[in-house]
Amino acid sequence: MVSRQSTSLVAAGAFLSLFFSACSTYPERAAKIRDACGNQDYATAVELAKQEAENANENDRLQWQLDYATTLWLQQDFRTASGAWDDALKTFEYWDEKADTLISKEISAGLSNLSALPYRGQDIDRIMLHTYRALTYLELGDIAAARPALNAAYREQTLAVERNAKEIEKAKDESQKEEVDQKTLAEQNDKINKKLEEEQKNDFQFEHYADYVNPFTTWLYGIYFLHAAADSGDIERSRNALERVNQMVPGNPVVKADLDLIAGGRKLSQPVTYIIYEYGKIANLREWRLDLILPDPITGSTAPFAIALPRINCPRLDPKTSHANNYEIPYMKANDCEAALVCDMNRVRVTEFHNKYPSIVMRTLTTAIIKTTSAIAVNTAARKSNSLAFQVFSLIGTSVYTLGSAGADLRVWQTLPRSFSIARIPTPENKKITVSVAGRELEIDVPDAKVSVIYVNAESYMRAPRASAFVLKK
Repeated sequence: MVSRQSTSLVAAGAFLSLFFSACSTYPERAAKIRDACGNQDYATAVELAKQEAENANENDRLQWQLDYATTLWLQQDFRTASGAWDDALKTFEYWDEKADTLISKEISAGLSNLSALPYRGQDIDRIMLHTYRALTYLELGDIAAARPALNAAYREQTLAVERNAKEIEKAKDESQKEEVDQKTLAEQNDKINKKLEEEQKNDFQFEHYADYVNPFTTWLYGIYFLHAAADSGDIERSRNALERVNQMVPGNPVVKADLDLIAGGRKLSQPVTYIIYEYGKIANLREWRLDLILPDPITGSTAPFAIALPRINCPRLDPKTSHANNYEIPYMKANDCEAALVCDMNRVRVTEFHNKYPSIVMRTLTTAIIKTTSAIAVNTAARKSNSLAFQVFSLIGTSVYTLGSAGADLRVWQTLPRSFSIARIPTPENKKITVSVAGRELEIDVPDAKVSVIYVNAESYMRAPRASAFVLKK
């Protein structure tokens, strides 16, 4: 078992006073941006996110940059959003160039919790960043620039599997390097998993997508290389992508129509318009605290300790609802064509969260055990002194330290949409399409092109949709 000097706790106390004063309000600050988006007050959302991104320290900058770029996208300020996406990408690249172990930051995490580590982005962040970069280029009329962005998004889905395997191994290695007793670690891990299973019985359950595969990104990749194909290789890429989506979202009529188009030689009998519906906001995270008992090998007694883990803040399942995964998503249509769900972003987040949870639990538990064994060592030393005041101070101080510093890392890209739905209709002769979300309608002009796209944003069924249009094939 690990033993730390009392000076470590003194340093930790000084650090924690600064750490918690700076980070304890993250959920509230993030909620202000999310609420502004929900009210379609995008000007306020942009300003709030911009301030957070500019004022953030190195550790927290990335998630605010992603929110800032998203709010600009929602505001339809595509030119500024393009630069904001690039800034977020540079931050990803900055952290990727760093060594796997950032010693000073790892020590900070060991003294407090995983929130002290840099937010280096989730795999869903990487994939959606490149997806939005591609969409922004298309909105700006730069069809060619969307190609490398979509290639990057598609590639990130493959790299994500490798990264997750490395994260799990890294978490195991860290516990061994910190000399945490592996038997104790395994026993506590088993207790957590049992409690987690009990907790999940009442949680909203999702059928997972394939690991790190985002159906919307894959579908967008497929239609891009279908209509902006440079050679037969692009057509094959399109077919493979659309077949993959067809397996993940069986029965989607839009996907089937394009697979039939490829099979028929890609000959469009008339111009076509795709309608993309971006709806709502993705589930964010909440904190889940657990009180556990750690055996004390020094005194033979036990010591209480606490851990805090992130959980997906999904709604409860309504047993009366037959379409369980989609009950939050309203009826959408373009003219008389009903839109079909292509990607439930909550399922995407749950899938990645499920894959990463073992490493999150391992690292959180390692940190908690280090803090608790440090507290045990300090209290044991205090008991040997003749000062009752020092003994009391030690017990109170270590209790506040071990329990008060237990906090879950709730940082996340929280302005992603709840879902993506799609429709595909022949472009009307009058070049006008009426899009509808839960009965709220908006008429939009369609570009004069062989293949056009209408992009619809709807924050909720209570808000009128907003839309933009761009050309995929002239």
